[in-house]
Amino acid sequence: MGLNSLLTHNVYIQTKSETTNAWGETTETWTTPSTTTKCRMSPISNEVRMKSVGRFENVEYEAFFASGTNITTDNRVVYNDNTYMVREVKIDSIGNHVEAMLERLQ
Repeated sequence: MGLNSLLTHNVYIQTKSETTNAWGETTETWTTPSTTTKCRMSPISNEVRMKSVGRFENVEYEAFFASGTNITTDNRVVYNDNTYMVREVKIDSIGNHVEAMLERLQ
């Protein structure tokens, strides 16, 4: 069973752009692509939470993406009509996949 068969969820990876108005104030705008990205959404386990005390208090999901997926802590993820901030991105040691820790926005 390959990784791609485990990527059963579809999410949107939003990108941020910033503009400055005439008064010098910065405004953030989030762009949602027209296509989804496949991933595996996995609720954070108590084991992961305990290993990372203080780092991921409000993180709800760990998302697994195919290697080469363009996702950073400057992105947001939309899944099931909920928006999540990307708090950390890791690439596994053999470059097989990308992991992102996701915190739900209120």
